[in-house]
Amino acid sequence: MASTEPNRHGLKRYIPQDIRQVIRKNSGYGCVICGSMFCDYEHIEPEFHNATKHDPECMTLLCGGCHHHVTGRRKSKRNVWKAKNNPFAIEHGYVKEFIEPTIEQQIRIGDSFVDSTQVVLELHGKPVLWFEKPVEPDEPILVNAIFYDSKGKPQAFINRNQFTAVVGDCDIKSEGTSIEFRPKPGKISLVLNVEAGQPVSIDRLDMHYLGTGFQVLPNKSMCLTSGESTMSLSKMNVSNCGTGLVFGAIPKTRNFPLGAIKRLDIAYAIARKTTNFVNTNGQQLGWISGDLIVDKNYDFVAKLNYIDDSKIGVVNFFGEFVGYLYKHSSSSASVEMQQPEYETYEPIWQNPMLSKTKYLRARNTYDVSHRLFGRR
Repeated sequence: MASTEPNRHGLKRYIPQDIRQVIRKNSGYGCVICGSMFCDYEHIEPEFHNATKHDPECMTLLCGGCHHHVTGRRKSKRNVWKAKNNPFAIEHGYVKEFIEPTIEQQIRIGDSFVDSTQVVLELHGKPVLWFEKPVEPDEPILVNAIFYDSKGKPQAFINRNQFTAVVGDCDIKSEGTSIEFRPKPGKISLVLNVEAGQPVSIDRLDMHYLGTGFQVLPNKSMCLTSGESTMSLSKMNVSNCGTGLVFGAIPKTRNFPLGAIKRLDIAYAIARKTTNFVNTNGQQLGWISGDLIVDKNYDFVAKLNYIDDSKIGVVNFFGEFVGYLYKHSSSSASVEMQQPEYETYEPIWQNPMLSKTKYLRARNTYDVSHRLFGRR
């Protein structure tokens, strides 16, 4: 444990909150060298024993590993200054930390507890909190989560136990086992407790996704809002379910600026030129009609976005990119991703049955049809 005694100039180790906040912001809320979130406030030069004040211009954030290399003279102060002027998080747009949760499928949301449930929370057909089994035995369970802010923008992800936060206007504070997001003074959008060997605990949350609000309040209860409807949930125990909490429907429509399209007209258009929409195992889910994707209820669930001559994206009716269109033949196509994540590091839920056949198919891709047609 570091000494709490003042240095030779009488400077105490305690750093005032306003100075810590400036250092966190200047560092991108993570280690300036590697982007790890749990860090110490480092006096670069002069070092603490020679410093007369806590000067943000001469201080930065270093994780334990990088700090150990600096104090062991395996990494130079010159490189620390260089990293301070171009912090990892600001250059890459995110900070990261690997977490080590319990080996069980367990998670706490406020004062509620979810156990042995694959998908914990699903919003508008999109799993946003779920578990996956680890590859190796006796390894921690793999936790995946997508956290939006109160304006519906992604602010953080847990991707197979790798926590990644989008660096923006939020103040991100990582101390002890707690990660805290404050979009502005006095307002908290997310508090996580990531103590090793324990269930990940969502202690506070204020997020919206496609018009649905989901909160974990200071009293630990959960609050769901959709339009003018509000639902409060408290002290729930969810166990041994396929899905714990499901709210909202998959975005779909038959209404366009020129008016509603009748089911009969859609069916007629499909009959004239049929391209089946299938999952990666070839199971039919719907059709492609022009530049639109249709489900079996004759509702439009997505549209095609022509990125270039060789790549076609699939976008839902809230403007979210879902995946890329792959044509199996002239009469069938599916929506897939090369990796089980988007380029932002947002994780993608995988259907366990489709995952088992991944290496038996011509393409080792990941199916994302559940975003348009629901999980099966």
